[in-house]
Amino acid sequence: MISTHPYTQLTPERVMDAIEAQGFVCDARIFPLNSYDTPNVYACT
Repeated sequence: MISTHPYTQLTPERVMDAIEAQGFVCDARIFPLNSYDTPNVYACT
């Protein structure tokens, strides 16, 4: 089964790139969070 949902493309690397593109420093401390809506939810510190 191939999923075409947009969140399937959301990877930790993409999250960090998006954070850094906004001018923030990301030190790669990224934690997956539990989510009922989507499996790809991250917290960045």
